[in-house]
Amino acid sequence: MNTITTLLVVFCIGFLNAQNSWNWVSPSPQGNHLLAVYFPNQTVGYSVGYHGRIIKTINSGNSWEIQNSGVSEVLNTVFFTDQNIGYAAGINGVIIKTSDGGNNWQAPQNLNTDGINSITFTNSNTGYAVGRLGTIFKTDDAGVSWIQMTSGTVSHLSKVFFTDLNTGYISGSNGTILKTTDAGINWYQISTGVTEHFSSIFFINAATGYLISYSGGTVRKTTNGGATWSAPVFISTSYLNSIFFTDPNNGYITTDAGHIYKTINGGSSWFEQTTDADYHIMDITSNSLLGANILLAVGWGGQILKTVDAGVNWLNQHSVLDEYLYALECTGNNTIHAVGNKGRIYSSSDQGLTWNSQYNDELKIFFDCEFIDQNNGFVVGTNGSILKTVNGGQNWSVQNSGTSQYLVSIFIQSLDTAYVLSENGTLLKTTNGGANWNVLTNLGVSTTDVNFITSNIGFILSDNGKIYKTNDSGVSWNLITTGVTNFLRNSFFTSIDTGFVVGNLGVILKTTDSGDNWSVVFNDNTFYYLGAIAFINNNIGYAVGGEGENGGRILKTNDGGLTWNIDLTGAGNVLFDIDFTANNIGFVSGNYGALLKNTSNLTASTNSNTHLDSGSFIFPNPATNKLYIQVDYKSDISIYRITGQRIFNIKGAIGLNEVNTDLLSNGAYLIYIDSNGNKKVEKLIIDK
Repeated sequence: MNTITTLLVVFCIGFLNAQNSWNWVSPSPQGNHLLAVYFPNQTVGYSVGYHGRIIKTINSGNSWEIQNSGVSEVLNTVFFTDQNIGYAAGINGVIIKTSDGGNNWQAPQNLNTDGINSITFTNSNTGYAVGRLGTIFKTDDAGVSWIQMTSGTVSHLSKVFFTDLNTGYISGSNGTILKTTDAGINWYQISTGVTEHFSSIFFINAATGYLISYSGGTVRKTTNGGATWSAPVFISTSYLNSIFFTDPNNGYITTDAGHIYKTINGGSSWFEQTTDADYHIMDITSNSLLGANILLAVGWGGQILKTVDAGVNWLNQHSVLDEYLYALECTGNNTIHAVGNKGRIYSSSDQGLTWNSQYNDELKIFFDCEFIDQNNGFVVGTNGSILKTVNGGQNWSVQNSGTSQYLVSIFIQSLDTAYVLSENGTLLKTTNGGANWNVLTNLGVSTTDVNFITSNIGFILSDNGKIYKTNDSGVSWNLITTGVTNFLRNSFFTSIDTGFVVGNLGVILKTTDSGDNWSVVFNDNTFYYLGAIAFINNNIGYAVGGEGENGGRILKTNDGGLTWNIDLTGAGNVLFDIDFTANNIGFVSGNYGALLKNTSNLTASTNSNTHLDSGSFIFPNPATNKLYIQVDYKSDISIYRITGQRIFNIKGAIGLNEVNTDLLSNGAYLIYIDSNGNKKVEKLIIDK
């Protein structure tokens, strides 16, 4: 028996941006990578990052709200001269300014550089911005205008730091250290004799400063204003990103591996502190008003860490489900299940507001999750893992798959029959609800997805544009020519005839003849890949994927897949899966714990029994061995005896659903269909 520790996670929904209908569920408040953080006083702080993201706190980092920056560029740096007047800057030389605490950000300026990496001000009017290819800019009028200064180098400049109005330092690539003593009019290089890429520089007073190496994993110290630097002290094999000292003895360094190192002796030695961070911590800060014990750090995946005891404990200020959420499944109007790379199965029964961890085995990775109704579902993953639940995920039992291959996709046809696909082309089948799994075929190719549109007709997706089709319940498979060479990832059928496939390099294929022929309806190779596709009716559908480190995209069609338009570009995460509740609330999952929610297609339920759309029907009736139910929305379909006993239940897909009635004896039954909140009860006659 498995002992499962239940973890309750509560999320606040955060908007991606003002004009978008997809909102953050996880991480909360948002999941874009954060690259810099700054506090102008004890309570107010700002953090910036990917896709123009700016977030603000007014309670010392305990909670954060998303601001509308008005730009989509990556913002690398942020600085405020007081709690209201501040600047953020980043890629393409963009600089934006606010004068009201971030409620409004002025139209951006674009300086003559590929990117600005660091910005600082020495008073309310005088500021400096440094960036790629040795660019240095200065303003003397609070950012109204910026003048480019001569740096004498083409090295990328990473950090600018001033110890007073006149004296400043800049770190950079190829061992670059620049210094000015005349408020930036002239800069001269300090020789280091090394070619390491310095990522940050920090001074605790006019004489004593520290320099960290991005790629070398070392820290150097000066006690004479940068004239000479100590021998490097090795910190970590991971890249070092930022350094901050709260006093002459206590300092902190963050790394790409999610580590924070601390010194208590002015940098003579460093030790690692314990955090729950899984990935890059990009910046760390404090100030004299916060005090020596309170620091905040930010990083990739929207992570925010805070300590109130000088790093003895680091607490997550953001809520996140898992590092990678590979698959999710919606059942009914309110319930969502999600699985990922840490062997956890999550469930929410309130449309994503709160989450419970139902299963936890960190030795496993789960790639797919599917339910046939509210209670019965399977999860598949590494080392032949198949788990089954019969009570909505309250308990999960481990099935014996008979294989150690990675299992990447599952399709449930009925309470008895299901198919599981491995990444190597092996297809397993059960006909007794998972008690036994047998190898049905082995295609001997890389495979990603299995899907059936009737009890006989099914599809397997593979690399090089390959689609395999079966007409005999998986006994034999035929290769279908698609005309593309993309790695195909996921399929969805809106009817027995019409279906879609998505794949790498942004390809979408469509069929109108049950998969015998496919045509390209969308192809945009700026996408790293498209990983999943889903429709809420015959016309409205979504495809999700990503552009690698540039983040996630969601495409939408309103005309049955003839045209596709960008519905979302503001998520700094690669997106893996998409599904909809019965009342059309959409959820998307991705890396760095990304979970997005869309209620723009929500259809309210009715309180009375109403007929389905005219395109929905049941045939034949009377039925013999098979019954077909056509629905235009995802539906809950049940068959009852006249006495009221439910004997059959499936989660009906959009389009044609086939029901095997072999086990039903002759007589009268009731079919109950709940489709998009519309309810219908139909009398069914079995006459064999």
